[in-house]
Amino acid sequence: LKRWRDYFEEISTVEFPHPAIPSTAPTHGPVQNITGEEIEAALKKMRPDKATGPDDMAADLWKSKFWYPDEWLAKFFNQVVAEKKVPECWSQSTTIPIWKKKCSPANCSNYRPIRLLSHSMKIFERIVDGRIRDIVQLSSNQCGFVALLSLIF
Repeated sequence: LKRWRDYFEEISTVEFPHPAIPSTAPTHGPVQNITGEEIEAALKKMRPDKATGPDDMAADLWKSKFWYPDEWLAKFFNQVVAEKKVPECWSQSTTIPIWKKKCSPANCSNYRPIRLLSHSMKIFERIVDGRIRDIVQLSSNQCGFVALLSLIF
C-alpha cells in the first residue's frame, strides 16, 4: 500500500510547463440559490452502478424513486454556499490503481489512478460547473474535460 501511495503522490505533484493564460476581468454578482430543478438535472446525468466514494453512498441512492432528495440536497448545498465551507468528507477519496494492460503488472507506472469521490460532491460540482460555463468562456488552451475535444491524437 505504501508503494502505491508513494508512487501516486510522486506523479501527482509534478508541475508540467504550460503557456500563460490571459487574464480577464473578474465576474461579480449575487449567488442565486441552488434549485431543485438544477439538482434534478444533475441527478439525471449521473450514471447508476458507479463505485462509491469514502462516504459509501451510491449514486443509486440519490436517484432512488423511493424518496426525493432534491429538496434536502438544495437546502444542504445552499448551506455549503452560504457558509463558504465544504464538508470535510468531500476532501477525501479512495484511489484505485487500474492496470493499463501493457507491460509488466509489477511496475506501478503501468497503472493509472482512479479516484473514487463522494457522489453528493459530484452533484454539487456538476451544478457549479454548469453555472460557471454559462458565464465564462473557456480559453482555447483548455482541452481537458471539454465536450468534443480530446488530448489523444
